[in-house]
Amino acid sequence: MARWIKGCGYDTSSAVITIILCIQLVSMSGAVQASRTGLLGIANDFGSPTQFTCHSNKMARQSYTASPSEIYYFAFDTSRDAYWDCQVRNDGWRILDTFRFYGNHAGPELWGCTTCVWVVNQAGIYFYHDGKWIYEHSWH
Repeated sequence: MARWIKGCGYDTSSAVITIILCIQLVSMSGAVQASRTGLLGIANDFGSPTQFTCHSNKMARQSYTASPSEIYYFAFDTSRDAYWDCQVRNDGWRILDTFRFYGNHAGPELWGCTTCVWVVNQAGIYFYHDGKWIYEHSWH
């Protein structure tokens, strides 16, 4: 069963370093327990609370609201959950969009990692992978 985990906050001036440290701490704490478990972090980089409502091909809708500079982690079973659709809503920006991320049908990876971070802000969604930020989805 999937679960949300409230994670580390971060300072936008050093967001990359702090998020990497949070990933390492969560990984070492055993949050990624089985080889079939992935861990996704969604960081709210808006200046106001942002709501995420997500569901998978196997799980019903779940919602949480992240305060500014707050990261929530979501554990999922990569052998079972083929994808997750997440709707992002910010009161100042309204419903921004729905984005989809995929588990891996062949193994315990989400785009090549079991611990990944999305950063959501006014421009769109950024994905951290292999030591660098990769732009992934624009609201425009």
